[in-house]
Amino acid sequence: MRRFITSLPGKVISQVVIAALILPAVTLALFTRASAQIATLPSWAVTEFVNRVSPGTKYGSFAADSLGTELGKSGDIDVVSPDSIKRAIENLSITSPVDSQVNLLRLAQEVKSSAIVKGELVKYQVDQVAGGKQGSVTMKVVVYDSASGVSINGAVVRGVSSVRAGNVSDDTLIQDAISQATGTAVREIKSHKLPSATV
Repeated sequence: MRRFITSLPGKVISQVVIAALILPAVTLALFTRASAQIATLPSWAVTEFVNRVSPGTKYGSFAADSLGTELGKSGDIDVVSPDSIKRAIENLSITSPVDSQVNLLRLAQEVKSSAIVKGELVKYQVDQVAGGKQGSVTMKVVVYDSASGVSINGAVVRGVSSVRAGNVSDDTLIQDAISQATGTAVREIKSHKLPSATV
């Protein structure tokens, strides 16, 4: 037996057996680590923005979708889908945009998010500038902790569209400005220290 172990075939077989015994343990350790990382990813719900300029228009929903997309790009926040938020609002029989802090927290609990985001379109307009037209928007974004209802982050930002000539619509310019503003808002929010969960 000793002679076989010291021979070349014996050494090869020994190495294969050792690898076969170690591989399951390594795989399990890597899988457990990956599962833990996924489990600790914070979940944020972004609600329709309140439109202070012209309530009832589509800009509040567009701003919420744009902000959710920008947050999702960061890779460290799990954004609740707009469809899930819409179903939860219908189940709770509340209005959108959410009209009170109580309903905001009820919605957060319904979608099981760790934080919920509320926004406001404070001002937007389209101006004539040299070479064409330009849209601008000012928005406020507040992030609330779902458990306590305390605001934990936020930003007040202004976004400006590119200058476009021709018969471009005001809608296009305002949506472009909203997209610019939500990108800036996410960068500001990310630059602040976010609370981290312990496992």
